[in-house]
Amino acid sequence: MATKGIPATKKSTAVAEVDEALELIIQNVGDGLGNVTTQDILIPRFQILQPMSPEISDKTVKGNTPGNIINKANKETFDGEAGIRVVPCEFFRNYVEWEKRGQTSRKAPVNTYPATSDIMSKTKKDEKDNLNYLPNGNYIEEVANHLVVVLDEDDLPLSKALITMKVSQMKKSRMWLYMQKTAILKVAGRVIQNPPSYSFIYKLGTTLEQVGGNPVHSWVIERLDMVSNKDTLESCISFAKSFQQGEVGIAPDHDEEQQEEMADVTPNSNSAQDAEEISGVKF
Repeated sequence: MATKGIPATKKSTAVAEVDEALELIIQNVGDGLGNVTTQDILIPRFQILQPMSPEISDKTVKGNTPGNIINKANKETFDGEAGIRVVPCEFFRNYVEWEKRGQTSRKAPVNTYPATSDIMSKTKKDEKDNLNYLPNGNYIEEVANHLVVVLDEDDLPLSKALITMKVSQMKKSRMWLYMQKTAILKVAGRVIQNPPSYSFIYKLGTTLEQVGGNPVHSWVIERLDMVSNKDTLESCISFAKSFQQGEVGIAPDHDEEQQEEMADVTPNSNSAQDAEEISGVKF
């Protein structure tokens, strides 16, 4: 017995209605968002779940296993071994001032400083915990901030995100930046030196490493293919330009993120050692 199909006339009508609706959407792009500012937009942070992460004990979070990657905004998790595919769009480094742990119930940083600040020259390292303390008792932490576009399985934009790397992960950040700065794009017989950071897709996975005698889940970074989808590339360019023009607001870390990092406090290495000791980066 033949299966009944949808009459051709109904299919045509449905397609025509979708085309008309799409045309109206295109004509009114951005409508309804005229009053939205950077203060109203949350750029989600993607982080590695550590044993001390608050989500580990949260039964409402699926896939809350140490080593997995989490979107801190909507609590969606991604398998750490499979990783996520991202396109780096911009980068900035800054310094964050925290009150000494256990002294107050304050959850937000005391202050943040740009990379050009001389705040580190005012600190003294405590050899016991390897933190850099100010005379007022607060400590300063160097943070590498990577603005990326996270891709779906079809390499289309899934989410804009901020990935912060600090403490032992600063090595991974430096090597990732090295990969971007030394990339060479070879396509259609052309060789392009120093292409934009958003020219390539990178896989960010995780691995378990021993850092200062402590087990820490760390980033594994691998460069993949060129971004070949026009829509994806345009989304990345737009994100980069928006940040450069000051249209993207970045909220500071909060205390729960800071707690996750405390087991990962190790002495800072110099650049030469970083180049020799780095693991988890693939060209």
